Amino acid sequence: MSDLTLRLRRDLQAEGVVISEMGKASSGRHTVVTLRLPSGANAALEQLAARLQVSNSCLAEAGSR
Repeated sequence: MSDLTLRLRRDLQAEGVVISEMGKASSGRHTVVTLRLPSGANAALEQLAARLQVSNSCLAEAGSR
């Protein structure tokens, strides 16, 4: 696992966010991490992304509210 993946997992768990699925891919200097999180975790994810100085995008799962 990349350092980014480990930091995301550790910091989200410290915020009480349960990660149900996680995947990562890297190409050169770029790493993409895909997470499946509860819908209420968006604020924690946005704060973590700002602290780590990484960009993030959130998509709602089909059929979710």
